[in-house]
Formats: sequence, structure tokens, C-alpha cells
Amino acid sequence: DDPARTPTVERVPDPHAPELDAIWDTEWRENLLRAALDRVKRRVNPAHYEMYHLHVVQGLSARDAARALGVSTPAVHLAKHRVGWLVKAEIKRLEASSAL
Repeated sequence: DDPARTPTVERVPDPHAPELDAIWDTEWRENLLRAALDRVKRRVNPAHYEMYHLHVVQGLSARDAARALGVSTPAVHLAKHRVGWLVKAEIKRLEASSAL
């Protein structure tokens, strides 16, 4: 027994490591998205964010979101485009700052 040698149990690869990596990646992405949404929400018109949230985050159709909010379907599509662009940009910014 060489005391400098790594114990056998520590040299055996963990069969669950790929699962843990996938879980970590999923949680990281979800956290990143939540942070980006929170930051964008503070910067945009609340009505536009609400349209985006109902349609994109909650999964309502543009038509149903428009009905729920009393706006036109094209307004929901426009909010989705504009707010979505900001969310994507914010995610990139957060990814870049976390890589430092």
C-alpha cells in the first residue's frame, strides 16, 4: 500500500456523471434565462413584456394572448420579436460575463 497512491474507489469513473452534467447544464440554462428575463423586464414597456411572457414563456398562442390582454395579434408578434431580441442579447451578455 503506497500512501501517495489514489484510492481505487476514487479512480473508478462515476456512471452518473453524464446525468449530473446534463442536469447542471439544464439548470444553468434555466437560471440564465430567468436572469435575462428579469433584466429585460425592468427595461421594457410592461405591456410589451406581458405580451411576450404570455405568448413565449407561458406558451399561449398569439391570438389567445392578444385576446387576454385586449390587444391585436400583430402587437403580440411585434412584442415577441422586440422583447425576444433583447432577451437573446441579454443571455449573450450574461454568458460573456460568466466566462470571465
